Amino acid sequence: MSQPGMLAALREIIRRDIVLALRRRSDVMTTVLFFIMVASLFPLGHRT
Repeated sequence: MSQPGMLAALREIIRRDIVLALRRRSDVMTTVLFFIMVASLFPLGHRT
């Protein structure tokens, strides 16, 4: 069902996004640190 052209386009879009993200390393680190904080605090707020 997947066409080779569409797969190549998806690969290029992902590659472009990664290159753009790596140009702004501070934005990447902010996102990673936010994810770590949320992942570590979620169990504290999710008590049954």
